[in-house]
Amino acid sequence: MTAKSLLFAVWANNHGGDAGDSVVDVRRSRQADSARSSAKWDRLAALAQGDARSEDEIEQGLLAQLGLPL
Repeated sequence: MTAKSLLFAVWANNHGGDAGDSVVDVRRSRQADSARSSAKWDRLAALAQGDARSEDEIEQGLLAQLGLPL
């Protein structure tokens, strides 16, 4: 559960239904959080599949970016 989802859940518990349907609001927020999270992991998986470098090549690239000797 993300911080935003927790915030909505706490708000819903404290305010009940006096400002609309808080249960629906919490569910929508959780669904949006889940969709964002799934999209992020899908992007990372696609990037990982497209990266055909070996561990040594990745290490050398990182060290070069940091300006450290190889």
